[in-house]
Amino acid sequence: MPAIDFPNSPAVDDVHTVGGRSWKWDGSTWSRFGGPVGPTGPTGPTGAASTVTGPTGATGPAAASLTGGTVTGSLVDQLEENWNIVATAVPSSFNFDIKTASIWYYTGGSTVDWTPNFRGNSTTTLSSLLSVGNSITCMLAVNHLSQGLTVYKSTSITIDGVAATVRWQGSLSPTGNISSIDLYSYTIIKTAATPTYLVIGSMTQFK
Repeated sequence: MPAIDFPNSPAVDDVHTVGGRSWKWDGSTWSRFGGPVGPTGPTGPTGAASTVTGPTGATGPAAASLTGGTVTGSLVDQLEENWNIVATAVPSSFNFDIKTASIWYYTGGSTVDWTPNFRGNSTTTLSSLLSVGNSITCMLAVNHLSQGLTVYKSTSITIDGVAATVRWQGSLSPTGNISSIDLYSYTIIKTAATPTYLVIGSMTQFK
């Protein structure tokens, strides 16, 4: 190795190299600096897979649902309605429980005129479900497709067991239609807390 002849009056961090070796001046002494870089060694083997299972993440929120309440300014892409299908003739009087469904379909036609009693269910009044100024529309379909000559109709209604007047579209009470499906619509509007209702109705023939 050649003699090392360090320069006079070096500046701090000056590097002096002799024979592939380097020294750096730190302000008071020359210190060995760096050295030749050897070749990169081979990659080591992959370690064994971990057998430890991480903790279970938190449960996400439940799917959105709405029972009661108020929906304002909402866009609905699709909406299904529940029909209560009854495979008998419509009876002369029956409880129309809106908590079962607000649309009922009697597939067995009619043998008498009928009076539905609108209520929530056996333990819930319709009055308790409706606030003043709110309404509900109930529909009743009766299948007369296989009936000819004589069919029957809705003559009156009750709400929570109390008779109510229906204001029929065109001021004419409906008559039944043979060989058709008759669809009755009753919109019940609660107008006072006593309770008092305005009921508007219509009947449409489908044939």
